[in-house]
Order: sequence, then C-alpha cells, then structure tokens
Amino acid sequence: MTCFPQVAVAADAQGVPARRGLLRRIAAFAVVCFALAGLAAPAGDLRAQTRYTQPELEQLLAPIALYPDSVLAQVLMASAYPAEIGLAADWLRRNPTFKDKGDAAVRAVDNQPWDPSVRSLVAFPQVLDLLDANPDWTQQVGDAFIDQRPDVMSAVQALRLKAQLAGNLQSNDKLTVVSEDRTILIQTPSPQVVYVPSYNPTVVYGAWPYPTYPPIYLPPPPGYYVGTALASGIAFGVGIAVTNAIWGGFNWGGNDVNINVNNFNSIHVNNKQNYLRTGNTWEYDASHRRDVPRNDRASRDRVQKSAVAARDRNDLVAQERDRQQASTRDRPGAAQRPGSAGRPDPQRPAPRPAVPDRGAFEGLERPGQDRPAIDRSQAARPQPGARPVPSPAARPAPRPTAPTAARPAPRPAPAARPAPAPRPAARPAGGGRPPGAARHAR
Repeated sequence: MTCFPQVAVAADAQGVPARRGLLRRIAAFAVVCFALAGLAAPAGDLRAQTRYTQPELEQLLAPIALYPDSVLAQVLMASAYPAEIGLAADWLRRNPTFKDKGDAAVRAVDNQPWDPSVRSLVAFPQVLDLLDANPDWTQQVGDAFIDQRPDVMSAVQALRLKAQLAGNLQSNDKLTVVSEDRTILIQTPSPQVVYVPSYNPTVVYGAWPYPTYPPIYLPPPPGYYVGTALASGIAFGVGIAVTNAIWGGFNWGGNDVNINVNNFNSIHVNNKQNYLRTGNTWEYDASHRRDVPRNDRASRDRVQKSAVAARDRNDLVAQERDRQQASTRDRPGAAQRPGSAGRPDPQRPAPRPAVPDRGAFEGLERPGQDRPAIDRSQAARPQPGARPVPSPAARPAPRPTAPTAARPAPRPAPAARPAPAPRPAARPAGGGRPPGAARHAR
C-alpha cells in the first residue's frame, strides 16, 4: 500500500489551472501521510534519540561518582524525583534544627508523601542542597538512571578509575577505597559516621578525554566545606551520624541497587508506601515524578551549554594566570638588569680604598667620609697653599692651634659677616682666631 496512488491528470479547456489544483491536493495528501508515519514510529526509536552516550554520562556523573557507594545509590534513586527533592530542601530550610541530625531528621519527615529515597537525603543537607540548586542537572541524572542503569554504573566505575590513576582517589580516615574484580568500591570506615566529599572534577580526574563534553563542576553549598582542599583535591564536610538512614547499596555485578530491608524498615516506620513490592531491588515509581517531564531535551541542552561555558571560563582564567606568570618571569629584577653585570651602579659611589683599622678611636681624625687621606706627620703645620680645602659638606670641626707666620693677608673682620653656627664659646688667648676660620667663612 502506498500513500501516493496513481492519479490520472485530466486536461480541460483551461489546461494549466486544472493541473495546479491537482498538485495542491497531492501536496495536502502527502502531509497527512508523513504525519501518520510519525505517529506509527516505534517507541524504541524515540528512546534511542534520548539515550546518553558514554561521554555524556561521565560528564553528568563527574560531580558525584566519588561519593561513598551507600550515599551515591540513594542520590541516584532520589534524582529520579526532582520535584520532591525541591520539597524536601524547602522543608529542611524551614526546620534548620534538623540540619546534620542524621536519623532524627529522616524520622521527622517520615509522614511526608515523598519517595523514601528523597526522605533519606534529609540526613545529608549538603547533598540535598546540591541537588536542589541544580534542577536541570538533577533531572538529567535521574533520567539516565531510570533508562540506562547499567550504563550509569559503568560510567561511575570509569570515573573512579580515572581518579585513582591520577592519584586522587586513595583510602584515608574518611573513605576506604577497595578494588575487587575490576570494580572500585568506596566505603565508609565507620558505618555509623558518613563523610560526603566535595571536589573539582577538572582536577581529580586528571586529563579529560572528551573535550566536547567537559566534566560538570557544581560548587559546594556554602558553609559545609572549609579549607583549600577543593582547589587541589577532595574536601570533606562534617561527619553525619547515621544508623538506618542509609539503606541502599550497589549490586555492581547485577547493575542494580539493592535495598537493606532491615535498615529501611527501621527508619521508615509509618510511611513505607509498599516500597519493597519488588523484593530488595529498587524500581522507578512514576507516581513520585509529579509534573517534571521525562527526557526533556531543553533541560539536557541547558546542562551541556552550562558545562561548556564553565569550561571556557576556566580556560580563560588559566590562560590569564599563565600570561601573568610569564610576564613576571620575563620582567628584569630591580637589582639585575640586562647588560649591567660587571659595571658599577651609577647611583652608588665607587668603593673607597681600604683604610687601616684604628680600633676604638676610629673616626676621631676622619671627620668626613669623602675626605682624602692626609699625611698625619705634616698635619700640625700644613704648608701654605698646599693645604687641601674641604668641601662644605665635609667641613672638619675647627681646632685651636697656634697662628701661623705665613698666613695670607688679613680679611675683613668676621663681625661684618653673619656669624657661623655653631661658634666656639671661647677663643685662644691673645685674641687670635682658630686657623682656617676665615677660610671656612668664605
């Protein structure tokens, strides 16, 4: 059967107008056929259009892949219900006394009509705030986990291996890292205290292999993490004391999330909602999706654009930092300029010849640092005309001595000139003046 049967073209007296009308009818019929073909397309083709590739999954999961297994399992389950995550975050903001209260906080919301996985995250306010602050990303993680659970778990393992090879995933007092059968497990050293890490994916995973899909970095909520470890590695907030709030875990070999029935029943007493109807394996419950659409292409595009924009900003910051560092390295230092080696600094006087050490009396006969050396054997009676004239800045202090016979002709009395300061309080007997006084007044 075909949508385009043979049509006989009848000619009339007008000819061309008849053919135009027939072409319009054929075009309208073709539009109807294409519309029916679209409705008849199998659902599998539509799902194939929304499937996430491995690079896209690693991009999405980069911010949480290094969470402890028990916390990550419940984050992935809860992300399937982004609307209820918003409700839980609002409740916790209105009830701040339950912040960091662990099991007590989960019991306080046991009567709320939210999925148990969402209620369990009230024990971890920093995680709940992160999911609530990034709804597009949360929705995409949830959709991927609903439709491609094995692929999501495989991407988590690939990311953990990258971090381990980069030297950024190792056991410490907050996390225990175990490798079993090519599977990397992240556990808590104490089952009663859970630490949730925060990190920069662009750092901890090393060289990123997918330039088109850079890892998503979600800054941690303020107040939960302190210190500078985020810049170079993994930071941890306060430990959360929990006993039964953690009831999910991965079955890595079976690509499932298993439910710890005992813990689940202990923490969710009044509102189980027939959650374990499938035994001990988690299944998606569409009744908790509320009005959030599934496989929303618009939110998916927003997540990708946001990740690319963040990568570009980071690249610009890194380029500017490198440029400034290169400029600092290339700038000559103030003490060492090109071509100045081996030449005296023009701003400094040339070094003086060494003088003998005069012990405790050093300087008594050297009033000026720039005064040339004098033969002390002739200092008592310098020859006329041969006596060096000191510069005003290096003028020696006047010393009373006997008048010389070869003194030049007398000059006007010093009283006619302003008296120099300071002036000696007394003069030698006989009204004489210290030798050289008239010269200094010149």
